[in-house]
Order: sequence, then structure tokens, then C-alpha cells
Amino acid sequence: MDWDVFPEGNSSFVLNTSNQAEYIYSLVNYTCVLTFPFEEKGIYGLNVTNDACSNVWTIIQPKSQYIPIIFVTLAIALSLIIWKLLKKAWNSNMMSSCHQRNTTRTDLENDLGNVTSPTEGTGPLSSRPRQRERVRALDTFRGISIALMIFVNYGGGGYGIFEHSAWNGLTVADLVFPWFAWIMGVSASLSLRSQLRNTTSRKRLFVRILRRSVLLLLLGVALNTIGGYRNGVYDIRIPGVLQRLCLSYLAVASIEAALMKPQRLAINGIWMCVEDVLECWQQWAIIVGVAVGHVCLTFLLHVPHCPTGYLGPGGLSDLGRNENCTGGAAGYIDRVVLGQRHLYQNPTCHKTYHTKVPYDPEGILGTMNTVLIVFLGVQAGRILMTYGNSLSRMLRWFLWSVITGLAAGFLCSFSKEGGLIPVNKNLWSLSYVLCSASTAFLLLMLLFYAVDVRKWWLGRPFSYAGLNPLLLYVGHCLTKGMFPWFWEPVVNSHAELLSMNVWATALWLLISFCLSHYNLRVSL
Repeated sequence: MDWDVFPEGNSSFVLNTSNQAEYIYSLVNYTCVLTFPFEEKGIYGLNVTNDACSNVWTIIQPKSQYIPIIFVTLAIALSLIIWKLLKKAWNSNMMSSCHQRNTTRTDLENDLGNVTSPTEGTGPLSSRPRQRERVRALDTFRGISIALMIFVNYGGGGYGIFEHSAWNGLTVADLVFPWFAWIMGVSASLSLRSQLRNTTSRKRLFVRILRRSVLLLLLGVALNTIGGYRNGVYDIRIPGVLQRLCLSYLAVASIEAALMKPQRLAINGIWMCVEDVLECWQQWAIIVGVAVGHVCLTFLLHVPHCPTGYLGPGGLSDLGRNENCTGGAAGYIDRVVLGQRHLYQNPTCHKTYHTKVPYDPEGILGTMNTVLIVFLGVQAGRILMTYGNSLSRMLRWFLWSVITGLAAGFLCSFSKEGGLIPVNKNLWSLSYVLCSASTAFLLLMLLFYAVDVRKWWLGRPFSYAGLNPLLLYVGHCLTKGMFPWFWEPVVNSHAELLSMNVWATALWLLISFCLSHYNLRVSL
């Protein structure tokens, strides 16, 4: 954004406070770089002179923008407490005597037929069908991810922490997609091992994997044209969220289908503590090769008229010296392979840096690192299948969280802008993937302890959403802007926007509960 201030004159303008940025103003003899933590609804002043760079002062203090979040959090907590109390009262002995019918066993038999108690079953216990243990924490994690994705895509109450980073950095919104990809890897490992144990041929597995990937790809491209947006053959957007999931799933699931062992390996001695890694060393070799290939393309590919290894947003960044280099090698590959007209035309960096060329955050090069995070999810699932002890599982998930977190911190020097590879969702940089995987390992460990081990929480209502994530994703895309999920804001405040977006997310959670109640699941 450019503003002109004339001598002895005043100029007023509005700044976007969602993402902190540097503002540059030029004087006769020198250029000043202005960094100041501007906050929403605040009024600030700046005296521009030719003598020196000036400091910003506050004219009107900004109001706290997080009061609505605190209020909504307390309201949800209070509602849950009231619900628990009512449920406990309803199930109490005093209430059960009121709502239960005094019926003899003969009457029940007349109504329902022969009633057999668990202790009166015929046949030995071993002959009864064995129920497969379901990890509720995984459904809960998946449900949290899809609910958070809906909330973010619906607007996140207008808060910057629920918006994607303009370029480098990490917000809550930036964690949702990689979490979902990571969970897809966990589920894929469990599903593939189960099918191999059931003597499903590897050829048949490949056919299923390919069919699912093609359906995801077609569905993703179709969603890109909602409302008739760029649905022409020459300008339809090809990349997207489901397309990225499709390609990464196809790669990882195919590798696993080819190399995964139907049964765990019998490893004895000191190597038992890492048998989950040793049994898939071939897969790890391939995935590490993919990650190294991503780094080499990023830093070694020659991009015409751009610095080699450029990782910036282009546009106004770097004083406009690389305005047509948005995304470096990642953007260049997409523009050459897919064509500029088939990419996302308004990336998050455009609003802040006024970029000149299209850039797609779900492009080709970033898919290579998505393969890595999906495989890290496979590793989490392999831990679940290899070790039966809950403590062993949680300890290994915690260690993976520490390892990936430290690796990410080393690559970005534990800073937002520094390091060899900054944390960047737009590029799906290696540090971003490792940082997201670190939080995923940690969150699964905590949920597993609370939901499956201690059983403090059943994961509801998120576990319902975790059973139908694809339906909720497609549904929330199709209904965006429609009543009753949306309405025209009256005052356009954080309180109203937050209420509307929380209500819309809760409505989808209610729909997922209804689907679960009638045992309806939609999957590819």
C-alpha cells in the first residue's frame, strides 16, 4: 500500500492488523522502516520529518479484542457443566424410579422375544466374535481438526490468530491442514495392515487406493468451481486441499501397500525398542529421499530473474526487488507445469505484499513435504499396532514430538523469520511440516491418555465429527454464505462474527451427531 503525505499536511489511513508487517516510508535523504505492534481499533500518530525517523505514539488505546473469545469459552464450559449435571441427575436412582417401567421378565419376552443375559449365552466365550478395539482418541483428533477447519474457513470470528499467516509464521489456522494429513496417515496404516491380515491381495489394495485418490481429485476440482467461480476449461483452478490429500495419500498408501508386512516383525534384544522403525526402513529410505528432493529443488533450481533459493513472497517485500518471484522454486514450477491461469489468484500474501503473480499454496512442490507428514502419521499408527502397552505408545509419541519439534526449531533457528528454512505454510516448508507433526504427536498422546486410557472424556461431540470428516468438509464448502450458517452481520463486530462462526461449526457438529445416531457414514 502506498500513501503520499504532503509538506505541512495530514493524511489518515487504515492498516490491516491481522498480520504484523513492516511499513516503509521514504524521505529526501533516507528511508525509514517502521515496526510497531498496531492493535485493532487503536488510533496512532506519526510525525514525518526530514530530520530523522520518527516513532509511533498512541492517540487512543485499542480495546481488548479477546473478550468475546473469553465469553464464548465460558459459555461453552457452563453449558457442558449443566449438561453433565442434568445427565447425572437423569441417571440417578431417584430419577430412574420415576422414568423406568416396572415390567416383569415375561412381559419383556413377549415384547422383544427371548432375552438372553450376557452370562446366559450359549457356547464357549472364545466362539463369540471378537470386537476390534477402536481408538477413540483418533476419531476425536480427526473431529477436532475438521471442526477447527470449518471454524477457520467460516471466518474464525475475524481474529488474526484464526487466519493463515501472510507468509512466514504459524497460527492456529496453519495447523489444521497438516493435522488432517497426519491423521490420514495414521488411519491409512491401520486400514492397510488390517486388509493385509485379512489376506487382501496387494494388487487389490492398489486398485482401492487408486480409486479413492481419483474420486478425491475429481471432488476437489469440482469444489474449486463452487458458485461458477472460474469453471472454464482454460482457467479452472487445478490444485486444492482435497487434491493435495489425494496425491499424498496415493504416494504413501502405495508405498505402504507394496512394502508393509502383514504381521509385525519378531525383533529381539536391544533393537526391540525401535522395532516400529526397523520394520519399515525401506519406506523411510524412500520418504527421506522425497524430503531431500524437495530441499534440493527449493534451493538449487534456477528460477529466471530470481535469486536461487529464494523463499520470499515477492511483491513489495525486499523493497520490491523480487516482485515477480513469489514462492521461489515452488511458484515457478506451478506456473510452468500448470499455467498461471490454473492457480490460485489471490493467495494470503497478496493482501499484505501486493504480489504480482499468482501463487498456489497447494501446489506441486509442497506436495512432496505433505507426503512426509502423512508418512509421519503412518509412523504414529505403526506405534499403535506394534506396542500394546499404553505407556509405551504414549512415550514413543512424546519422543517423536520432541524429535520433530527440535528439528523444526533447528531449521528455523526457533524464530519466525530466521534460520535456513523458516516455518511457512504457503511453501509447506520442511520446518513447517516438522513443527506441525510435533504438535500432532503431542496432541494424540494427550487425547489418548484422556480418552482411551483414563476415560475422563469420551471425545464427544468431536468424535462424531471424526466419523464423517469428508461429508462435513464438502458440506461446509457448499453451504458457506447460506442461512442458517451465515447471516448478514448487523454491527460486524468480533462478538457477532464469533457467535455466527461458532454457531455454524456447532450446527455441523449436531449434523455429525445425527449421522452417528443413525449409523450413517460417508466415505470414499
